[in-house]
Amino acid sequence: MKILLLGHRGQVGLSIQSLYSPTHTLITPNIDITNDTLLYQTIIESAPDIIINAAAYTKVDDAEQNIDRAMAVNAVAPARIAQIAKENNIFLIHYSTDYVFDGTGHTPWTEEDTPNPLNVYGQSKWQGDKAIIESGCRHIIFRTSWVYGIRGDNFIKKILSLSQTQKELNIVCDQIGAPTPARFIAEATLRAIEKQCGQGVYHIAAAGETSWFDYACLVRDTHNSQCFMRPVFSRDYPQPAERPLNSRLNCNKFIKDFGMTLPDWKDNVILTTRAILKDSP
Repeated sequence: MKILLLGHRGQVGLSIQSLYSPTHTLITPNIDITNDTLLYQTIIESAPDIIINAAAYTKVDDAEQNIDRAMAVNAVAPARIAQIAKENNIFLIHYSTDYVFDGTGHTPWTEEDTPNPLNVYGQSKWQGDKAIIESGCRHIIFRTSWVYGIRGDNFIKKILSLSQTQKELNIVCDQIGAPTPARFIAEATLRAIEKQCGQGVYHIAAAGETSWFDYACLVRDTHNSQCFMRPVFSRDYPQPAERPLNSRLNCNKFIKDFGMTLPDWKDNVILTTRAILKDSP
């Protein structure tokens, strides 16, 4: 089987490469997916059985100013990929985000709930989701939250770095979600390929829930740092992009169709933090 992986340098892309079976051919081109000519040429010449699109514009605050770029990467390019996939009978696996929802209420979001993004990033991802769904191509969209891994930039590494240079940090305490390991998302992706299970949109996140504040405190405590963490409400911590307060995702559909157990958010954050610290110079 031939697999074309776009976005191979991101957290999920790196995890897929570390886990994929050598029985498959994995193609990892270094291309800008917004270059339509190059994108088309790459897909056609590769002639893959499956496209994994792990490429995304994920700078949430910067997207408020770089609207065109965010839309090009997260909406326009996925629409084009889906079109090519449909025309050539290629299966497409794509990744989305909890930020497509507006964060109201306290109930975990299901795949049937109507997206209503609060920011440009969320809107761009939702536009990409819609384009894939409406294209009619065979696809899976894994909608996830708060992704982290040993490799790549993420919240754990940010807290580890800041806690070494700052005596105290203000961390938002009223946004609730589940930090999700990139490795688990990669495992689900490979399960979909190997077992040929899944079709449509799936919510996939770690088990349990937490706030960014409690998440940061766990990272700090695992590092044995003395940095003081101060909980603050979102309204008192203005950022260019508004964030949803409720990022809980209902993963029952994923559990049923994939037969996988969700990893505990806390255990995996501790393991990853220790691994990052061990690899640090």
